[in-house]
Amino acid sequence: MAPDSSIQRLIARIEEWYAVDLRQRESELEQWLRARSPSADFNGASELAETIKSPYSPLAKALIHGFTVPHTRFFRDSEQFRAIDTALAALSGPKLRIWVAGCSTGEEAYTLALLALARNREVEIVGSDINVHSLAQAQEARYSSAVLEHIPSFVQHHLVHHGAVVELSSQVRRLVRFAEHNLATPPLRPSTGVGWDMILCRNVLIYFRGAVVNSMLHRLSQVLVPGGYLMLGASEFHHRFSQELVPVRIAERIVLQRQLKVAAELMPTPAVVAFSAPSQSVQITALSKDDSVSNSYPLAQRLLSGQLESVLTESLAMLIQDEEAQPALLLAGIAFHLKGNHQEAITLLEHTQRQHPTCWLATYYLAVSLDALGRYDAARQTYRLLLQSPSPTSAAQALIALLDLQLWKSEAFALARSRLRGSQDRIPTVPHMTQSAATLDVRNEHDQPKT
Repeated sequence: MAPDSSIQRLIARIEEWYAVDLRQRESELEQWLRARSPSADFNGASELAETIKSPYSPLAKALIHGFTVPHTRFFRDSEQFRAIDTALAALSGPKLRIWVAGCSTGEEAYTLALLALARNREVEIVGSDINVHSLAQAQEARYSSAVLEHIPSFVQHHLVHHGAVVELSSQVRRLVRFAEHNLATPPLRPSTGVGWDMILCRNVLIYFRGAVVNSMLHRLSQVLVPGGYLMLGASEFHHRFSQELVPVRIAERIVLQRQLKVAAELMPTPAVVAFSAPSQSVQITALSKDDSVSNSYPLAQRLLSGQLESVLTESLAMLIQDEEAQPALLLAGIAFHLKGNHQEAITLLEHTQRQHPTCWLATYYLAVSLDALGRYDAARQTYRLLLQSPSPTSAAQALIALLDLQLWKSEAFALARSRLRGSQDRIPTVPHMTQSAATLDVRNEHDQPKT
């Protein structure tokens, strides 16, 4: 297809309007247009693409609806919701303000409402999405009775049964409102107060390009109150975060917290963690800054900054001289994955994994690349290897330390557990980046470490 094709121009317009990245889905978009074109040939699809000139046109909205397919459910990623529940208890103030960005059909926002009611917390919850069709479903608050298998028994009294459909009680619904919002535009703010105490933006960033994600994260950090929490999805842990955001560990999961002015304030009020009933106390301990390893390898720094073409040019030149060269194999494999070139990524990452089977970072990226190509059996086998991997050798640890991602190993393992349980969460194909930071460890003394 010519570089200046009508469909590619439409892709550029969609990215300008919504920041949604469809570059890797060009053939799907062409098929979508053909299905709606009066003519079945390419010219028909091309001509239809040229008619979509406004983000407010019905066809543009239908396109966004078709390409931002909602994947959500109540208590999705229950491990992370344990951390979210702990944060609900730890946050101070008479009323908590929570924004669920990319709320889809509303299950996540209502899950928060259920937890708030269980904790007797007064909350304002706003769910937003770019997809107006999903928002209409969310506002109805009616779901298939199949959702019951994901909802703990201690909150099921908030469900009203209508045959094969369950409806959330008015007590839950009054805590949540919904709004159409595009994350590429200025962020939402609460109706009262200076900012949000908590923002959930889980499994949303996968739709956007890396440079756009960086600016989104900065804007989100600006509307958090000091000490407020930002929750991302398990597969989104390595973007380059705003300087205001510090990774902290709560209930064995990593979340982001807007920095406080006073270091002592990093110790939240002892909280309770509840998925049977709010009862258990938690132990709070701070981690040493030595738990994250700084790195100074220029090529790794360029990868973290999203300079993927530069990384590939230099890494592939090294591999021409020595096809076994590390860290060129690992960095090029990750760069190919981040560009969406998953077959090339798999070839290099398999090589790295054979060289260093204890390098969990190579195993993780190999698994998500296999997943992205739909090679699910191989991906599941690789996720299983990831969870079973022994402690890294010194050579493997040196590779891992280059990208300073050791802190995020728990999130990679959480994603692996989720995929092995059969989760339908999407796997990212956009650039990820990170930075080092001090961490806070909030551990439930009754929980055993997950492996």
